[in-house]
Amino acid sequence: MNSGTRKLVTSVALIGTAALLGACSSSIDAAKVESAISEGLAEQTGLIVDNVTCPESEPIEADASFDCQVALGDQTFSAVVVQDDNEGNIRWNAQEGLQSLKGLIDNESLEAQITEGVLQQANIEVQTDCGPLFRVARAGESFTCTAVDLQNNEQEVTVNVKDDNGNVSWEL
Repeated sequence: MNSGTRKLVTSVALIGTAALLGACSSSIDAAKVESAISEGLAEQTGLIVDNVTCPESEPIEADASFDCQVALGDQTFSAVVVQDDNEGNIRWNAQEGLQSLKGLIDNESLEAQITEGVLQQANIEVQTDCGPLFRVARAGESFTCTAVDLQNNEQEVTVNVKDDNGNVSWEL
């Protein structure tokens, strides 16, 4: 049973906030911003980043912004940090940067695609689990999801990544 090849659409708001005064209270604490972004991305997407690097000694200034670089595997993307006030409160947004990643798979969309495909092709209702909200998988790679029918029968679903644009095929 195969769904064919489909592009998985990704759409998620990746935003975080934090109060991050530096030790001398005149600059943002880069290490705290890096930690907030890393933890926020893990919590919101399920992706574990390798490293986040923000500029050191960024002066505290309301409405000022700066970019932090996020490393994930062999790719990097930007998270934009905006200072809300003169007290070190910030917000960050990584949505645009995350969506620029090659091989980004939206597992929620994939689960829906598999669930619908099994229903259409085999007339069997299943719930599908592909893991965290997102994953990065490149062309030629494969991974498995699990489909469970109403009688709790489990079936592995093999997902083959066709290209770095999120096109995949799957089979039971």
